[in-house]
Amino acid sequence: MNRGGLCDVCIDPGHCCRDLPLRGGPTGPHGERVDQPMSFERAEHMAMRAGLPFRPIYRDEEGLWRWTCTALDQRTGRCTIYETRPQVCQIYDPGTDPLCVHHVPRDADSGEQPHSAASTSEQRGAAQPQLEPSLDDLVEPSVR
Repeated sequence: MNRGGLCDVCIDPGHCCRDLPLRGGPTGPHGERVDQPMSFERAEHMAMRAGLPFRPIYRDEEGLWRWTCTALDQRTGRCTIYETRPQVCQIYDPGTDPLCVHHVPRDADSGEQPHSAASTSEQRGAAQPQLEPSLDDLVEPSVR
């Protein structure tokens, strides 16, 4: 299967899936959000209820969970559910944010990337997706 793009030439396959933030809208029955402090058990339950293959791994400096993907092949660093991966994974554009090892930060003064290291989405003229989309946008309506 040819997935194309930076993932095929990545120097650290799966890096973007091993330690990621999830920020988003209400997913719990009482309006809880994954971007609020909660127990490990509650965070894990919310991801499972939403049908996401993510598992909380540690809390960041804000007390929010960082996640890892359980569908990541630990040997190859590739997705084992690529054809049916969640929407958050489908819209992820390698090279456009710090989760990707190929990311080139924008110049703080001009807001532009250096010309020699433009991302693949900019080379194609595509708009960049939001780094941390809302879980409401990622979860199928039937599981909300």
